[in-house]
Amino acid sequence: MRTRMYKERVHILDDSIVVEEIGAPGLVPLIEQGIVDGEQIDILLREYLSQFSGDIEALVLGCTHYPLIREPIERVWMEVHHTKTPDIIDPGFEAAKRFREWMGKRHALINSVA
Repeated sequence: MRTRMYKERVHILDDSIVVEEIGAPGLVPLIEQGIVDGEQIDILLREYLSQFSGDIEALVLGCTHYPLIREPIERVWMEVHHTKTPDIIDPGFEAAKRFREWMGKRHALINSVA
């Protein structure tokens, strides 16, 4: 797992933005076993989420598996930080939206040429 990927990308655009990144290597094996809720997930989430500052503005789900545990992430975040869960960004969902927009423009272009 490679950490600092998002930090590097964000800092290309604006190096004044504070980016906190952590590795969470124990989550994917559990999710792939179908364990997406319960004490095993909560234990790991407590360990990982407690490493973040409680006042972050957004939490980027850095793995395609993580949307499957979004509800436990939100619940454990509130338990650990006693604050509302920050905005959660799912890069896979955002990429799919952008692809759909691109396809729509491409389809419109093809129809206007035909």
